[in-house]
Amino acid sequence: MKIHLISLGCPKNTVDTEVMLGHLLQAGHEVATDPARADIIVINTCGFIQSAKEESLDAIMAALDLKRNRPHLRVVAAGCLTQRYRAELAREIPELDAILGVNELPGIVAAVRGDAPAAPEPPLYLYGHDTPRRRITPGHYAYIKVSEGCSRSCSFCAIPAIRGPFRSRPPADILAEADNLLAEGVRELILIGQDTTAYGGDLADPATISALLRALDSRPGDFWIRLMYAYPTGITDELLSVMAGGIHICPYLDIPLQHSHPDILRRMGRPGSGERFLALLAEIRRMIPECTLRTSLIVGFPGETETHFRHLEDFVRAARFDHLGVFTYSDEEQTAAFALRPKVSVRSAEDRRRRLMEVQAAWLAEQARQRIGHKYPAIVDGWSREAEFLIEARTPGQAPDIDSVIYCTRGDLEGLRPGDFITVRLQEYVGYDYTAAVGR
Repeated sequence: MKIHLISLGCPKNTVDTEVMLGHLLQAGHEVATDPARADIIVINTCGFIQSAKEESLDAIMAALDLKRNRPHLRVVAAGCLTQRYRAELAREIPELDAILGVNELPGIVAAVRGDAPAAPEPPLYLYGHDTPRRRITPGHYAYIKVSEGCSRSCSFCAIPAIRGPFRSRPPADILAEADNLLAEGVRELILIGQDTTAYGGDLADPATISALLRALDSRPGDFWIRLMYAYPTGITDELLSVMAGGIHICPYLDIPLQHSHPDILRRMGRPGSGERFLALLAEIRRMIPECTLRTSLIVGFPGETETHFRHLEDFVRAARFDHLGVFTYSDEEQTAAFALRPKVSVRSAEDRRRRLMEVQAAWLAEQARQRIGHKYPAIVDGWSREAEFLIEARTPGQAPDIDSVIYCTRGDLEGLRPGDFITVRLQEYVGYDYTAAVGR
């Protein structure tokens, strides 16, 4: 059968989609790039926050619209939304032909055949290096999920309820996957998980993210390693030392901090304070002077006052992040924060988000003035989807899809292919992105 797969949400969901696709192709099915020509449409949903839930439901309804004109079309919903609201979806959208949760990925083959659904509570799932998988990312980079689930108790987050407790993959399994990917020509390995710095502590033979990075870094070849989703308390001197001395490791850390005021962090169920975070950032920059720092923050959390927000504004000014994502709080059932009061109005939260991004924009413009004219290593992503006749590239300080990009406009552009390593000289700063000239 011809199957059209829609993948929504984060890179961790992308890996799940790739696993389902691998099982389907192994079973002899084909991929349909056009949903109108598909026999089956599979939507791998996201259910983390309200906007993601709405996007997932829109995708499901669009597929069901096609089904109304083609009764033989089968529509399968999978992923986080279905894990979280399985009973509600089955009741409210009976037109769905199958519903799979996050622990039922191998069951996708039976689902598209129309076999009986799997047990409602299958065992917790964790893929391995020999799991069938067909990547949907560009050929030169790949995500490696080092763990699944989360055992933190952040009051705003439904991930533990959706994905279950934190569980690590064995180091040998991850290294085997990395070796396979490098043999396929992948040039950037991106390590992901809900909490990558907690990696290995749950294993019978305990491991650490530092040891895993060191082992990956020892692999021969010309490639990058990028670490995402680093919980602040897990960033140790050992980890920073491994990164600083790495041959392949990008000097890049993604540290979701969420807030700076200790009162709000306490209500969030998270450790730390703005002072402690600034000390951590200073230590990272001392040990890895060229390190790029990314974080994500939440505004409008229940109980956040204007005083709390101004504390956050001052923190962002002092921290000088290279990349910043700011999200308005989403009031999610099945989380402890759902019961917290007082709620902050949507209008106030949106205004705070705007003000925080203005602070960040002012710093980035200042940073850009310091960077223009300087040379940086970069990896080619290919022809731009945003600007015709321009080649996109990224420096070690830019992760795919979430960070800014480099538009290569001049220099030796002929013959460049995705995955090529080049040198760029930054020329202009244009709305978070840069233009650059390429030099070999």
